[in-house]
Amino acid sequence: MTENIGFVHPGQMGVTVAAAVMAAGHTAHWASEGRSPASADRANGAGIVDSGSLNNLCNHCTTVFSICPPDKATDVARSVAETGFKGVFVDCNAVSPATAHVTAQTITEAGGRFIDAGIIGPPAVKAGITRLYVSGEGADQIPPLFQNSLIDSRFVSDQVGAASALKMAYAGWSKGSTALLMTQVALARAEGVESAFFDEMELSLPGIREKLASGSVRSATKAWRFVGEMNEITQSLDDAGLPGAWFAGAADTYSRLADFKDQTGIAQSDIIEALLKKPK
Repeated sequence: MTENIGFVHPGQMGVTVAAAVMAAGHTAHWASEGRSPASADRANGAGIVDSGSLNNLCNHCTTVFSICPPDKATDVARSVAETGFKGVFVDCNAVSPATAHVTAQTITEAGGRFIDAGIIGPPAVKAGITRLYVSGEGADQIPPLFQNSLIDSRFVSDQVGAASALKMAYAGWSKGSTALLMTQVALARAEGVESAFFDEMELSLPGIREKLASGSVRSATKAWRFVGEMNEITQSLDDAGLPGAWFAGAADTYSRLADFKDQTGIAQSDIIEALLKKPK
């Protein structure tokens, strides 16, 4: 059965998730009201139907996906709940299990159904690189929406928080380790031993310099949204009785790189110098 599926708000990742449900035969919608011209170009270019307002979108769609920066996740859920939405709300944001439970309460108290989800991988531009994990009551109904698409959707558990916990564990490693390595390079530069540091790294981990160069540039352009993600990982660890202070430091690292948002031609040297500047 073809469904009308809403996306709030389709950024670089959200557009590819919308494209995946369209590839599976469904119709994707978004709401242009209050959004930027860049968002409109991205959504319209992908063939996503403009419902105009969030209220219209929620009245027309049976399922709504939320894909936004983690610090906006609860606000988006609240705005959807305020429309009187009674359908399925899929929260795909990088948040802690505790935040997922708060968001779930917002949706269910308004009469909707909540699905916890976590996206692992980059925007889905080819098969095999992007997975959408889902959990919660009825979450097993989500993977079929992506049949024959570029996104591999997997059911994790019938418990809200499970998909978010998986995302937190994975992102803590993938993005946290990048933040750690960038910070250690900055330390080596500050102390005048950067060349010797990389010589030793190449002996211990061949190819690490090239991996760092590409990984740091990719991370720098998205650092503005990784700050909130690191804070959510901190909360996840604290709630589990584990040391979360590791990721408070990672949040600080990414906050120092926030000005690189949407920039091109960034050099690794620029990133290290930004890390060495004292926070404003």
